[in-house]
Amino acid sequence: MLNDIIMNVATPRQAQEGGVSTLDVVVAFLVSVMAGIACHYICKWLDRDESGNEPKD
Repeated sequence: MLNDIIMNVATPRQAQEGGVSTLDVVVAFLVSVMAGIACHYICKWLDRDESGNEPKD
């Protein structure tokens, strides 16, 4: 089932080459999670006011 899902999101070139490996999917997921975390902290850093007070969550 996981292989069917992976093949549905592969580009035509990737499908011709044999599809996407599970490792590629896991790495892409981890990179996207890390990017979201980095974005969260950058937004918090940009949202603080000039006196250095942090915004309330």
